[in-house]
Parts: sequence; structure tokens; C-alpha cells
Amino acid sequence: LRLAMEELGPTFIKLGQLLSTRPDILPGEYIKEFRKLQDSVPAVSRAEIDRQILHELGFPAAELFAEFSEAPLAAASIAQVHRGRLRSGEEVVFKVRRPGIVETVETDIDVLRGLAYLIEQHVAAVALYNPTGLVKEFRRSILWEMNFTREGRTIERFSSNFADSPHVYIPKVFWDY
Repeated sequence: LRLAMEELGPTFIKLGQLLSTRPDILPGEYIKEFRKLQDSVPAVSRAEIDRQILHELGFPAAELFAEFSEAPLAAASIAQVHRGRLRSGEEVVFKVRRPGIVETVETDIDVLRGLAYLIEQHVAAVALYNPTGLVKEFRRSILWEMNFTREGRTIERFSSNFADSPHVYIPKVFWDY
């Protein structure tokens, strides 16, 4: 199942990651295997990231930024992170959504909804776990995670709440990007 999720792509990897935290639903051997999905997501090429930046911001990365690292610091199912520097000289970290991820997730969620419905109709033993409800919650969660504007607002609110703490560092959000 883990290998199938890897083959099916980001939405299913994210689902496997979620399932890896649910010992109330799955036996331990499945949890252990799905935990491998936490750090096994291949990076998107720099060319694809450049196209995504052009699509999202309307300008090529080379025109917008003084530096943008070739290799990502991290790659995850929804986005990946690159080091860089703004033209103002500030060192930053860029979080870039995978190209086409929103459309991919929506399509995959439709497939999962259909599967959940079929399972509920034909496998009475799973009714206790409410597969369609799980898919609905998964959809809410993954769409929330893909909304970088919401994430930026959360970061700013968190920053405001911990402004006086010398022990907490919260990165600055650059709204233009």
C-alpha cells in the first residue's frame, strides 16, 4: 500500500502520512510502513519550480530574486523549500507549491470520495470508521495546508503573540511573494 501511495502521488502520500498517525484505525504494521512516507517525497525539478513561480507571481525567479538555490532544502507532498536572497539583500526561504498540486488534489479527492462511498456500501465492517467522513476531513485538512495566504496570516498572528519572547523565532512573511 505504501508503494502504491508513492506511485499515485502527492495526495495519496499525504493520505498515507495522515494514516500513519491513526493507530485507532490501522494496525501497527501499517502505521510503521506509512511513517516511511513522512520523508520520502522526491523533489520537483528547478525548471518546474521556475515555471510555477512565473505562473504564481507573473515574473521569472531570476528577475524577482537575487539568489534562488538550485537544490531544495526540503521537498514535501504539497511544496518544497529553497534558500534565496531578495533583491533587497535579505536572506529568505521560499516555499513553492508543487506545480498543478491544487488540481491534482481535487481530482484525487473525488476518486477517494467515490472509493469511500463504494466501501461503505459493500463492506459493512468499515461503517464504524466512516470512510466518507474521513475523506471529507482529509479534504479539509489538505486544502487548508495548500492555502499559503492562510499560513502567512497564521505566522503573523503567532509572531504577534510571541513578539516578547526571546526564545521563539518566527520568520517574516513577504506578502509580495
